Amino acid sequence: MALAAQVRAPLPWTPVPVTLQTLPVLAVGFAVGWRRATAGMLLFLALGLLGAHVFAVPTGVTFSPTLGYILGFVAAPVVVARFRHPAAGITAATALIWCLGAAWFVLHTDMSAIQVLALAVAPFIPGDLLKAYAAYRIGLWVRR
Repeated sequence: MALAAQVRAPLPWTPVPVTLQTLPVLAVGFAVGWRRATAGMLLFLALGLLGAHVFAVPTGVTFSPTLGYILGFVAAPVVVARFRHPAAGITAATALIWCLGAAWFVLHTDMSAIQVLALAVAPFIPGDLLKAYAAYRIGLWVRR
């Protein structure tokens, strides 16, 4: 996760950078199960909150507009596990990350929900869907 967070491309209109983070969150959630994956995400969150440089935002995310996405990463493995078909679980977990990220973003900025959806969710949908597909394929490979 920490390495995936460092693969980032800032976007000029939003503090939310494009990263590879959803890929390992989803792949690990599918491949090793929700308990171990959630434990890993909680460790990632704790390290970041303690000051380790593991988050995509170099200054950290404590109570910043992007913390909702990190909280989504913690919850995503549970969602992946709750579906009978892993692809559906991965897709639902991706949507959960967007929803938690957007909700937190709205609460911590002066933007409306529509603005947040346009600036902090919509630009990420194509790439996140590609990462979700890759996570599914990686998860299948690891489970074999």
